[in-house]
Amino acid sequence: KEGDSSSPEVSSPLRGSHPLLTAEEESLLIRFYAGRLSSLIGPNATMNRLKRDIKVLATASLLFRRFFLSNSVMVFDPRAIMVASAFLGSKVEDAMVDVRFLEEGT
Repeated sequence: KEGDSSSPEVSSPLRGSHPLLTAEEESLLIRFYAGRLSSLIGPNATMNRLKRDIKVLATASLLFRRFFLSNSVMVFDPRAIMVASAFLGSKVEDAMVDVRFLEEGT
C-alpha cells in the first residue's frame, strides 16, 4: 500500500519513539569514545596490563575513526568498535594484549 507508514519505502525521522541522531550528535559520540581509548590502551591506560606504547593508541584511534567514516554509530556499537580497535591496534603494532583484559578495562 502506498502511503502506509509501515512500508519500507516511507522514511520516517522516528524509529520507534526515539528520534534518530543528528550528524553533530554522531560526531560527539565518536569523539567521546575516541577520547576514551587513551584510558583503555596506551601509556595512560588505567590497567597496568594494558599499558602500551603511544603508537598502539595512535593506531587504535586511527582505526576507530576510519571505521566510523563509512559506518554509523546507530548501526554499530561504538564501545564494541573501540575495544576491537584497541585489540587490532595492538596486533598491528606487535604489542598484543589479551581480549579479556580489554573487556575488563571498559
